[in-house]
Amino acid sequence: MGGVPHSDQFQNKQNNSSNKLPAIFFWTGQYIEYRNFDSNLTFQQIVSKVFVKSEFEKTADFYQRTAREREKYLNSYLGNQMVEMKYNADKETFSVSINKSLHFKIKIPINSAEYFKSSVKYFSVGFDQSYNIVEITANYSYDNYKAFDFKNSWFHDLQKAKAEKPEQIKQKLKQFDQKLLDQNRAKNALVQNLGGMIDLGVAEAMGSKSLQDEVNAMVEKTLKKALKRGLR
Repeated sequence: MGGVPHSDQFQNKQNNSSNKLPAIFFWTGQYIEYRNFDSNLTFQQIVSKVFVKSEFEKTADFYQRTAREREKYLNSYLGNQMVEMKYNADKETFSVSINKSLHFKIKIPINSAEYFKSSVKYFSVGFDQSYNIVEITANYSYDNYKAFDFKNSWFHDLQKAKAEKPEQIKQKLKQFDQKLLDQNRAKNALVQNLGGMIDLGVAEAMGSKSLQDEVNAMVEKTLKKALKRGLR
């Protein structure tokens, strides 16, 4: 595999963040230790129960002491990376998607783009202590390439979306229950109306058995069709 020429043109300087805090946690989706997480808690609430800051410990020292273990929890929480890339040859830039939710761009020279796409299976997504993304990088052929056009608040947005899903499911179930209730009411009303028709048909056909059978057959056919429509 050929080396990638090192050039400032492709070492993108934009990291999308005016925040000067360094990245201290990294998500790569590699070497995951699977854990069962309480779905009712945010990631911050989960780790706050695991890692406790001492009264006599500076915040910077606390994060430095716990960074490696927090990173393991972060990788377990976010899981593997499913990377998709689409190259724009004119701009010599990849549009990248991780797990169909984290989107960004990264500039790669055209003579290396094909090998880059086939070789890079994950990106290093760096977070600061507030879990904002401050950098996304790819290490390829001894060079470190920086991404740009990513959303700093992606992790917070992801957790918000996860919290909203149970409520959306509850709402859909409620709407489904109401639909079933409405259908049952419609069926009951239909049965009552058809019951009256049956009584009327029988009364009018007392002197003619063949007419009575014809009325009953007609009513039964109508009832089946109506019930079938109501159950859709």
